[in-house]
Amino acid sequence: EEAATARAQAEEEAAAKLAEEHRLQREAEFEAEVARMDAENRKRALKQKRRDARIVNKILRAASAKPEPRHYAVLGLRNWDIHLWKWHIVQTTTKDVKRAYRNLSRKVHPDKNR
Repeated sequence: EEAATARAQAEEEAAAKLAEEHRLQREAEFEAEVARMDAENRKRALKQKRRDARIVNKILRAASAKPEPRHYAVLGLRNWDIHLWKWHIVQTTTKDVKRAYRNLSRKVHPDKNR
């Protein structure tokens, strides 16, 4: 059991190290590309990078919330289910979830809407 835990921890550390290496490589490529741009395009690229970082950080915070992930919050939705006497009010529908998912995936996709 201890060996399995140690092995899992070692694999997790190796994956984290690899992810960090990939991040640093992507960052270096981005910086090289920004260095080749003129001032206006450089400003636009850095602004877009900050905007994307905010979106991704929001998703990661909601997905890793404790005690359980807030899946509706990841999509920017509130899942309200309210009962008022005879009426039943449901705030979030399947259609809303699908629309929010499509919009969010379009926002974070590297090749869409740039």
